[in-house]
Amino acid sequence: MKIQYRAVDVSGAEAKPQSAEKWFDFVATVAGAIAAVMLILTFLFRVVTVDGHSMVPNLQHGDRLILTDVTTHYERGEIVVISRADDDPLVKRVIAVSGDTIDLRDGSVYLNGELLDEPYIDQETYDVSPGPPDFPLTVPRGCVFVMGDNRGNSLDSRSYEVGLVDTHRILGKVLVHLSNSEE
Repeated sequence: MKIQYRAVDVSGAEAKPQSAEKWFDFVATVAGAIAAVMLILTFLFRVVTVDGHSMVPNLQHGDRLILTDVTTHYERGEIVVISRADDDPLVKRVIAVSGDTIDLRDGSVYLNGELLDEPYIDQETYDVSPGPPDFPLTVPRGCVFVMGDNRGNSLDSRSYEVGLVDTHRILGKVLVHLSNSEE
């Protein structure tokens, strides 16, 4: 006489075959990974597409940028994306931060009295706005002064339409630049 045993759980029900358990574990792991990636992308990173030519020659129309918004501290030279209530976001470079004095004269940018070295531009910089801000200008606490790299074709802090940017309006700073290969 042969005795056969079967696995039974505490409730008395027959145990699931082991391959079904492995399949369930795999599906649960994949679902957890997808949820984690979605949470990270939702709360830590954003993807933005460059719209326009104000950051040429460094960023082209259609390039994609991966941003992080986990900081409210911005450094000179960083590229940031600024929200605007009534229009599309702006992609700009931070030129001056809180406490800095910026001046535009003779086609150049002066930061705290020193000529600013800007290897990322290929043209002179002039005050393009007939109104405020007036230069020299000291950046107040909680604000930054931004400009596009294409100084002749950029709506930025030189214009009263943008002006000094409150850091709370910054959507994030660029971590990764993905070039648009079509242009």
